[in-house]
Amino acid sequence: MRDKHGPPRRPGPRIGVVAAAIALTVTSAAPALATEQSASETGPPAAVAGVLPAGADVTGVRLIAMPADPVLRRAAVGSTVAPLTEVRPARLVIKDNGFTAYLSPEQAPAEAVDGRGIAFWQVLVQTDQGTYVSSASLQAAVLPDGRSRWARPDAPTVDQSRGRLRMQRGLTRSVPVVRAVNTGAVRLSAFGRVATNAPATRAGRTAASDPQPPPGCSYRKLSTRVRSATIGTTYPVGGDTATMLVSSSTGASYGVAFSMTDRKGKWGAFKAGQSKHTQSSWGFKWTPSAKSRSYRKGVEYGLFETTCARGCVKCQRQWIPIGETGGTGANTKGVNRPTWTKCAPVVKGQWWRDRSDGRAYDYNAGVKFAEVIGIDLSVNRQYNRSQKLVYHLKKARRMCGSDGVWASKASKVMARLR
Repeated sequence: MRDKHGPPRRPGPRIGVVAAAIALTVTSAAPALATEQSASETGPPAAVAGVLPAGADVTGVRLIAMPADPVLRRAAVGSTVAPLTEVRPARLVIKDNGFTAYLSPEQAPAEAVDGRGIAFWQVLVQTDQGTYVSSASLQAAVLPDGRSRWARPDAPTVDQSRGRLRMQRGLTRSVPVVRAVNTGAVRLSAFGRVATNAPATRAGRTAASDPQPPPGCSYRKLSTRVRSATIGTTYPVGGDTATMLVSSSTGASYGVAFSMTDRKGKWGAFKAGQSKHTQSSWGFKWTPSAKSRSYRKGVEYGLFETTCARGCVKCQRQWIPIGETGGTGANTKGVNRPTWTKCAPVVKGQWWRDRSDGRAYDYNAGVKFAEVIGIDLSVNRQYNRSQKLVYHLKKARRMCGSDGVWASKASKVMARLR
């Protein structure tokens, strides 16, 4: 295991004219890296971790802070959004084809952190086989004793408490208070491989003198689209009804799609990448219904093109979620009742699922994008007081959970007759 403090010394390949971009779902087990910190540990907290395909020798990791959602939403179509800012990991641990990058939330540029403390990062992993690209939404948070940590954007809070975090230039952000067990590195599972046309050395690596993307890189906003995203399903039975409540939306993680150019400058097909968290403040309660149905939100996506002053000219395009619109919808067609058998008996009354300590709702085709880019994108939404399912039971029933999990913790829940 190699432990590097400060920036990696071995430069990786440039992101230049791209030969190919391959979306990879990494399924191998994570290496034995320290990715979580207890309340007693000190030093910069773990931010992101990942495992690349077997045989890839990780040489460095670079973190690029992307503009916060308000900046992306306000930008006019056709305008250049902002320079992208690179932040060097305070510590980097590499083991074979796995890595963990450590970074204090206070190191993040203030303009990249939204009002709730969420930042979106592009992660460039340099290897002897080229550069792999992924992304991650991280929630800046504090422990009860005031020390800063990274958490997932929907991590359970301590009694809904908020703390203050001092950022760069004396700015502060309101961030949640979380327990140490809910902090740690976000594990990346989807990478795009950037193959360059740079000359190779005898060792098979690209030339060390190749220019790096930042400084001089920026986002250009090309267009926007509003897409429908499924955020939950209910399956009432026997004349019962069910509904979903969204109040002061805590948002969700929605899939990102990316495309890259080949040596001739032709754009490749869009591939599914990692997800990005976004949210807006609004509320809605669907009218209770006796039909099986899915619940949908409107999500605004922006198409952004990465351009650098040197080396990477219009080399990557990404569809990125930049906010929820407040629009809602529902669908009953094709919502078939499952056959789950992990069931618990309940009496007549009202049953709901609103805690974040169970499994999140997860649907890999939740964002309806196929008619635009040829593929649908993922949705991952945690249950909490602001986003919950409610069943109104006229008689005693059985509540069943998906994936062999009790309904109290399951990602999807169905009502059955006794």
